[in-house]
Amino acid sequence: MIQYTHTQIQKILNINRNTLQQWLNCGFVCASINRSSKQGDTNLFSEKDLICIKLFMYLNNQGFSRQLAAKIAKLRHHWAEDTFAFKDGPITMVIDMKEIKNLTSTCSGFADKAPQTTDV
Repeated sequence: MIQYTHTQIQKILNINRNTLQQWLNCGFVCASINRSSKQGDTNLFSEKDLICIKLFMYLNNQGFSRQLAAKIAKLRHHWAEDTFAFKDGPITMVIDMKEIKNLTSTCSGFADKAPQTTDV
């Protein structure tokens, strides 16, 4: 399983450390492999977490509130491989996950940031 540290997520997505920590504390994004519970612990993110954070950032930059962007991104467990449909009242949104993954993989220096791997 591929996993990323807090610092790797910051560098891959070009996010300020405090911003990412604030998003974690507010519950907008999550570290599903390990959520730091005390100083000295390390947040560990999965590849799906990385994509969710990028999706959250993208939606928020497009004008979605942080709450709605997080709600959409947290539904990641229901994603199909290629598309994701989200319905909230009268609004239906279909997201091409290939495009979000492409946005993530083309982030500055992505290829240079070797993720940690673990055997499962």
